[in-house]
Amino acid sequence: MDDAQDHFIELLAQLIARANRMLADGRSVPPLGLMLMRDGSVEVSIAADAGEDQLPELLDGLQASLSDRAMHEDAVASCIAYADGDGERIIALLENREHWCATALLPVAGDPPAVDGEAITIEDGGLHVFPASH
Repeated sequence: MDDAQDHFIELLAQLIARANRMLADGRSVPPLGLMLMRDGSVEVSIAADAGEDQLPELLDGLQASLSDRAMHEDAVASCIAYADGDGERIIALLENREHWCATALLPVAGDPPAVDGEAITIEDGGLHVFPASH
């Protein structure tokens, strides 16, 4: 995997699969951190689903955890994802080692709810997981 687009597609596929399993089980999607490694494996961190008022602290914690992991040369891309306040979409903040960043908006719809993979939108984004010296 050499390309930011491939990295982001892999991370989004992993995120969608995990989110859809949680939604199918009737659970909400807690804040998640995913780190794509050079060998194609994905390490996952799940924050406690403590409520919307604690979301900034949970996201800061995930970012710090992923930043620590990004110091290892095997890490190539990261994703921090969380559900919006209404649970109608999942917001995914993506970054790769070369500092390409994107924000993916994944709508959640249906009964049972699931991510609508055909309605995902991608915007420019910013996140600081990977160290500037790499």
